[in-house]
Amino acid sequence: MNLEVMLPDWDFVAGSTQSRTLTLLKPTGEAYDMQNGVAHLAIVDYVNGGEPVYTRQTALSASDGKYCVVTFALPFDATKELFGRYTYQITILDGNGNAAIPHQGRMMIYKNIQPDVLRSERRSAACCKQYHVAS
Repeated sequence: MNLEVMLPDWDFVAGSTQSRTLTLLKPTGEAYDMQNGVAHLAIVDYVNGGEPVYTRQTALSASDGKYCVVTFALPFDATKELFGRYTYQITILDGNGNAAIPHQGRMMIYKNIQPDVLRSERRSAACCKQYHVAS
């Protein structure tokens, strides 16, 4: 597979719900078609690496009939205890299980200065609104 995926920096406050959408493109700029493809996300400490602090898998979705869109959503509870610099990695598997070269980006999670608000049992749906970050 010859994919060109650019992974931008991903900065946010711990405990906020985050979403990142990427489009898989060939070097020519044409959308790649990976029907039955799967994307894996892993987040590790930037300095020490080690075991991932978070992993997630998602299926690719279609755009103009080609399966080339990857969307990862990080729920608030996945990052509420994290802060600092991390590396995130996305690995794409085609429908036959062949893996593309993993691509990485930097992630900066800022410490939440009001974590008690997130832990409140009385959180309303309004505080859980998902904000989309343009890539």
